[in-house]
Amino acid sequence: MSLTEWQEGVDYIKSPPGCTNCNVPTIKGIEVIVARILQLATSFALLLAFVFLVYGGFLWLVAGGDDQKIAQAKKTITYSLLGLVVLVGSMIILKAVEVITGVPLHTFRIYFAPNTSP
Repeated sequence: MSLTEWQEGVDYIKSPPGCTNCNVPTIKGIEVIVARILQLATSFALLLAFVFLVYGGFLWLVAGGDDQKIAQAKKTITYSLLGLVVLVGSMIILKAVEVITGVPLHTFRIYFAPNTSP
């Protein structure tokens, strides 16, 4: 989500169409909140995987030739790399499906049926 999309969502919450200076929460506010939570969760997962990768390297560095500590360090590095591969792979798959189908999967939107009442 870009900063302009986020700002449009905030502006929409502050002043929905047909309402001037109402400051009424709308469903658009939920879209912005969910999109921000998903973005933060992805960033946190990437950061956590990187931290565990560095931690595994540090464990290996201070293992001092102990086979059990080296095995633990290798396991930590393996699982952190696996987490990175899964996270990045899922983003690549979503982007590929988005390009193929034309459906925007990287954004969270709530769609409503058109108003058919007279």
